[in-house]
Amino acid sequence: MSPTARPAARPPSEYAQQQRRRILEAARRCCIGNGLEATSMADIATEAGISISLLYRYFANKRAIILAMVQMQLDEDRQGLDKVPVTSDFVGELITAYAAWGRGASDLRHAGLLSEISALGLRDAQVAEVLNRFERESCEDLVQWLQRRADARGVALDPEDAALRAVFMRCFINGLAVHAIHDPDMDTARLRALLTRALALGLGDDARD
Repeated sequence: MSPTARPAARPPSEYAQQQRRRILEAARRCCIGNGLEATSMADIATEAGISISLLYRYFANKRAIILAMVQMQLDEDRQGLDKVPVTSDFVGELITAYAAWGRGASDLRHAGLLSEISALGLRDAQVAEVLNRFERESCEDLVQWLQRRADARGVALDPEDAALRAVFMRCFINGLAVHAIHDPDMDTARLRALLTRALALGLGDDARD
């Protein structure tokens, strides 16, 4: 090893990963409950049940926590999508999700938190970069799922068509999450009709299949 070479950083221990997740989940609850701007590092430490000094050992500031929350959401979405069978009833899945969003989802699709982080991205280049990557990678994950679904059905799916469908579905689902806050008691029959039409466009077939 040369005199200037540094040893590779060791990956965080399982305990450290659990602590980080505990902090991020606490931060998400605080930001949803109090608002992003009103939430302080002290609030997050209290919610996580740790000292403020320990919190700063894991995150240098609130921006670092926000960036990590976005990454955590991407990881959760990716894991969730991996578990969705290609034969899944997407309409039924989204009806269930709509009810959760209407109650105030505990993730970044909570309308208030999503709006605040998006607004922060207009003022903070680093947050904007992470949000852009989040959206880009989310679309890429969805394209892969759509391709697996097409393969399972024996249907050829043009890559550009798959990309367009992924963007459409991302826009629609994000908008649906916000709408659920404004109209949490939307008639189920109307919601089902809306989802069936929209997902027929996104999936390229009758969404009830």
